[in-house]
Amino acid sequence: GFTLNTTAQSSGKSGNLSWCVTDGILKISGNGKMIDGEAPWGNSITEVIIENGVESIGEKAFLNITALKSASIANTVKSIGAEAFFGCSKLSEIIIPGSVSYIGNKAFSECTSLKNLEISSGLEHIGSFAFYECTSLKSLKLPSSIKSIEENAFSMCSELEEIKIESGCENYLSIDNCLISTENKTLILGCKNSIIPSDGSVTEIGNSAFYGAEGLK
Repeated sequence: GFTLNTTAQSSGKSGNLSWCVTDGILKISGNGKMIDGEAPWGNSITEVIIENGVESIGEKAFLNITALKSASIANTVKSIGAEAFFGCSKLSEIIIPGSVSYIGNKAFSECTSLKNLEISSGLEHIGSFAFYECTSLKSLKLPSSIKSIEENAFSMCSELEEIKIESGCENYLSIDNCLISTENKTLILGCKNSIIPSDGSVTEIGNSAFYGAEGLK
């Protein structure tokens, strides 16, 4: 198990970045990348503000911070590291700005309160298990900039009702709440409202396409 770090520092430096915590609000500022695996701010923060100039969110930066309710990400962040927000079970909304092209493996796994997910055009890669077990997520809308979605990225999102990807995406399309990989005509993600197309656009159903989809028709 992990121990609660109640004696976290309240300000400091991490690489080229500075951070400070005031009344549970963590601000990270400066120019450059966050250091992977470094999280000196402890786990009692309730809000994160990542300011302009910060270029990445480090791996495990906010891992299992169950008090964290909101996070705002500046439009300078290019990547969100693996397990960055893993287990942030009170986080209810996340807006991924257009500067972000990469979301790492398990980045938002087990964010069980995440209801509102906004992904801006610019995102290219979603890692495996990235949004695994986001059990409050009802709607998934992906931009046409997406190039790769790794396995189980949205598995166990049991409340999903709507799956859409913007038209014009090279590698994926959505039909009737089914997310389809166009390269091999594989249905990679479905939900309780999916109707599997019978027009030949799907010839295969991926192993975990309906993994955890409740109330399937």
